[in-house]
Amino acid sequence: MKASMKFREEQKPLFRAKAPLKILGFPFQSGMVAGESKELSLNLSTYFESGPSLKVSYRPNDSLNSFSVVLKTGTGHFGSPISSSFNMNSEFNLSRGGQNPRFFVHFKPQFGDFIVKNVQSSVFKKQITGVVDEDAPVKGVLSDVEMTATTAVQLRKNTTLSFRWGFRVPATGDSSMVQMKMNNLMAGISL
Repeated sequence: MKASMKFREEQKPLFRAKAPLKILGFPFQSGMVAGESKELSLNLSTYFESGPSLKVSYRPNDSLNSFSVVLKTGTGHFGSPISSSFNMNSEFNLSRGGQNPRFFVHFKPQFGDFIVKNVQSSVFKKQITGVVDEDAPVKGVLSDVEMTATTAVQLRKNTTLSFRWGFRVPATGDSSMVQMKMNNLMAGISL
């Protein structure tokens, strides 16, 4: 079983828990997410060592997206997302009046105890309104990047307490500000 708690500014902490299950001899993983009332979610996903995974989620407090199916693939064995540094997710809403499918690309390379994380999502809203932002890919890649480190403390023989701590470069709406910040950062780095 895995459990984590993420402390956030001006919001309730986000609690996540995952537990492995065997159903008819096949590996599955059950999960729960709790934080704000709309974030409450229960899910069940396949957990095979090879191949993509399929997850079914139920959000009781979100009437527009109460049931959804997520197909997740990665760079693991035959497309497995387990311990993969690059994942792609496709989320399909099964509720009436649902939204368009959402697509996410997760970059999570890990160097020892250090992880750099960036998430890109589909930009259907910008294309539907007819306004296409040419700088959208630049803004997405250079902003909202998170770097974390993990520290583990052994409590008992089979119990470990892990702390993940780090910093995040916040998302910004102005690509010139992002470029200026990157130029200032690169000016301070010399090889």
